[in-house]
Amino acid sequence: MNRLLLPAVCSAIRSPLFLIAILTICLALPLSSWAAAPCQFSVSHFKDKQSNLGMPVLLEAKLVDASGDPIYNAAIYFDIYYDGAWRIINEDDGGYPTDYLGVAKTFYYVDSAFPEGDYPIRARFDGDASFDPASIQKTLTANLAGVTFALFLNGDNNIEADAIEDFYDELYPQGTNEYINFIVLFDRISGYDWTHDNWFGTRMYVVTPDTVKSDVYLYQDWGEQNMGDQSTLQAFAETAFTDFPAEHSVLVLWDHGSGWQGEYKSLPAEERDAPFTGAEVELPLPHQVAARLASKKSTAPPAGEDEDTFPVKAISYDNTSGSDSLSLTEVSGAIENAGLVVDVVAMDACLMGMVEVAYELRNVARYFVASGDSVSAKGFDYADIGQRLTADNAPGARSIASALVDSFENYYGSFDYMATLSAWDLTLMDPFFNALENFSSILLEKMDQIPYAERVDFYLATENMIQGPLYLDLGSLAYHAQQEISDAQVISAAADLESQVLGAACVNYFVHDGYYGSYKYTDKTSMRGLTIYLPPPDYWDHSYTYPQVLSFTDLSWNQTVRLLLDSTPPAAENSLEWTKAPYAVNESSIAMESFSAVDQWENPVYYQFSFTQSPTGGTGGNDSDGRYESTAYTDDDLEPNHQYCYTVYAYDGAGNPTETIAEACAVTLALSPGAGALQPKGCDKIEAAWDTGGNPEGTEYFCENITTGEASGWAADAQWTSSGLATKNAYTFRVKARNSEYVETDWVSLGDCETGVCHGDANADGALSLADAIVCLQVVAGLEPVGLDKSAAIDALQQIGLDEALYILQIEGESR
Repeated sequence: MNRLLLPAVCSAIRSPLFLIAILTICLALPLSSWAAAPCQFSVSHFKDKQSNLGMPVLLEAKLVDASGDPIYNAAIYFDIYYDGAWRIINEDDGGYPTDYLGVAKTFYYVDSAFPEGDYPIRARFDGDASFDPASIQKTLTANLAGVTFALFLNGDNNIEADAIEDFYDELYPQGTNEYINFIVLFDRISGYDWTHDNWFGTRMYVVTPDTVKSDVYLYQDWGEQNMGDQSTLQAFAETAFTDFPAEHSVLVLWDHGSGWQGEYKSLPAEERDAPFTGAEVELPLPHQVAARLASKKSTAPPAGEDEDTFPVKAISYDNTSGSDSLSLTEVSGAIENAGLVVDVVAMDACLMGMVEVAYELRNVARYFVASGDSVSAKGFDYADIGQRLTADNAPGARSIASALVDSFENYYGSFDYMATLSAWDLTLMDPFFNALENFSSILLEKMDQIPYAERVDFYLATENMIQGPLYLDLGSLAYHAQQEISDAQVISAAADLESQVLGAACVNYFVHDGYYGSYKYTDKTSMRGLTIYLPPPDYWDHSYTYPQVLSFTDLSWNQTVRLLLDSTPPAAENSLEWTKAPYAVNESSIAMESFSAVDQWENPVYYQFSFTQSPTGGTGGNDSDGRYESTAYTDDDLEPNHQYCYTVYAYDGAGNPTETIAEACAVTLALSPGAGALQPKGCDKIEAAWDTGGNPEGTEYFCENITTGEASGWAADAQWTSSGLATKNAYTFRVKARNSEYVETDWVSLGDCETGVCHGDANADGALSLADAIVCLQVVAGLEPVGLDKSAAIDALQQIGLDEALYILQIEGESR
């Protein structure tokens, strides 16, 4: 303004006439000019939407005034109509404020419980002092996805850079594929890769067409999680497949892998600092996810606990959590505890394509995809996988598993080194596992009959993986067993196993013949890329027998594998001697106890007790049964009082024997004599006789007159006469036997017996003498001698007279 005019203008404003003029003009305006102004939503922003059930969909609305200018800081609400009523989305009473462009936006998780179909949605502005209310209505089409592809992406270790590449560069762009729900639990670590804002911790990314088009990485912040803990995998599986439903489910475990064991290769840190594009946008944590994380229970062993008492690990090593990792039982346990049976479980990791892994997953997955060999750090080609699984293909679970193998072949088919991947139908593998168990059992039974050289040739001919001689291709193993082993039963069982490996359970396979250093597959016959643990004895890992490590311990392979290449006999724990030399238990049994032996490779130890001879000619005598496991042995059904001799040695299931210890002998006990008879012999003798009880000739007996203490002494006779006894006295007898080693039986009672009358003993002094003859003559003379015993008469007339006197004199004369 011209400075010369300024005083005049100011003077006019101060004039009362000027103020009256201005007031008159204002009063002449209509009252409606003081009301709220109209506004509207831009039709170019709020559009019809399409989303899969459970997935977040971007709702975006732009509010403008009548002139089309954006309205700033207006509260916008988003609603969805279902069950006969409009319901506010995300239940945010404050609405979403518009930005300086007039835009308000939010991501809405489409309720996974909704039926598929169309749902009215609207954006509304309830009005304020400046603008009238406005709303706009469109349609949300909710679909059930064809596949929920859940990637358990553990970059919390030295291959973080590869995890970043697989997610940001390969998988994320495939989010435009509306057929797939891409859900990724991604764990990073500090110090390896600095790209993408160098964030670390654990995030669950949800990739949708909206996020890819908007260049947004949408995630839930899970905090720092231990990717080697069963509870983390369980929470992720439950979230991915419950909150984001689909016709089919795929769970991929990404990281280092080591088969069933707990080792992995180390790789140097790869420093990268590539430019970052796109925005990381955090979603609110849904209440159900927060509840799952809050209820997690760690399965890691307590600090200081002996690691041998806990499962070794197999996959997903988390360096931030002390390099904890998942064992096979933790993987299956996580899925089972989440209440799931997953269509396809795939492992983007080394060495996980094992029979042991398939067996572990048989009840929690329908299909299993993994490599029996090492996997390049590049892993799966997620860009190619996303392009193969489309609505046009509408693949079923079997086709999905097969497509993963085709994609792998497409990427690695021209590589110079070996690459394998195979897909297996776990629902068809019961006959497969049965054939393996049959082959293993027969091989185990026949092991000590198969020459060691055949077993070695069989092992060397089978293709192993580049990690070393621990994991052998099962198809190759079954094939070469038929070529190198001569036993007909083993050959037949191996043929059945090979048939199963090549059968319907194998959905698809890729076995690429290349070089790794100097290593190369030499014979791919029947190879399908599914391996089994078969180490040389020096590499044996005793935890292979632990049920908490492997459900596979149900099968006998853990015994067979220890014996196949074993050529070392068991070792005596102490000296190679009898712990207890043979000794008689009774008249028909001899017991003994061998030295105790242990096998260096934890194989069972057996003892062979051998009967060698019976020097006394006893019948019976038996060897122990084959593969007798006890150090104690009793030989039964022997003859009494005979000598039997034995030797013993120990051996393992492969037939490797210890030395045989020196022969030792024992004599069975004698049988107790049988009941016999006692018979008086005259007035002063009793004859004892007994049954030998089945003892052999030469068995000695000992008979005793208990009343007098007189005994027969040890003799081979089965009778004895006790003499010099008192007339008409009772005497008690007993008898026992002994064997040739002087081991006695218990006493056997022969009962009681009384001596008889001594004929001619007229004076009853217990002996025949001239005194008796004199008594008889006195009776003839008519006298009554004192002590006369008429029962001593020599005839039935019970008289004492001349005949008795003559008898006595005759006896007396003979004795003289």
